[in-house]
Amino acid sequence: MGWASQFAFRSVTYRRQHGQPVHADMDVVIQEMVASEAAGVLFTCHPLSGHPGFMSISSNFGIGETVDIDIEHP
Repeated sequence: MGWASQFAFRSVTYRRQHGQPVHADMDVVIQEMVASEAAGVLFTCHPLSGHPGFMSISSNFGIGETVDIDIEHP
């Protein structure tokens, strides 16, 4: 899922709108999964505009798969 996401319509559109090459390099990190009660994602700038004066924390109970793939908006 991680590597293939670079080919998603949303990803390609973002790169085109921001003058980035459509064929971008991508790294994949594999980590050991640990038991968790909650998980989350922190953006230190606006995820769409890139504005640095914005911070957003999304979290949910469990391992965080709904936060990571933007299914749920807690």
